[in-house]
Amino acid sequence: MADVTDPTIVRFSNEQTRIYAECHTRVYYKSVGMLDEWNALGLATLVPNDTSPIIDGSAEDGRPIITGADMHGAIASATVLVDDMQANNNANLNDLLRIAVRTGA
Repeated sequence: MADVTDPTIVRFSNEQTRIYAECHTRVYYKSVGMLDEWNALGLATLVPNDTSPIIDGSAEDGRPIITGADMHGAIASATVLVDDMQANNNANLNDLLRIAVRTGA
């Protein structure tokens, strides 16, 4: 197997592929932490899965209002990501960890 030394490929590897792996693994670890806290606090039963707004000061400071349904949607999205990364003995996670430099773990 020959070494790949083409400058375009090396640049893409460093500026795109590795950075993607780092960002994706950081999102994975953030998702795991968020799901752990969501479950530990029992928030699924406390946060209504409807259009009830979460009163977090967003109306006063210009951030978009988040609803209970939005929060449940974010949890569902995090669950899909974590499940995908952990499938087949963490195959996708391990693929990215192998090439990421800084993972935020």
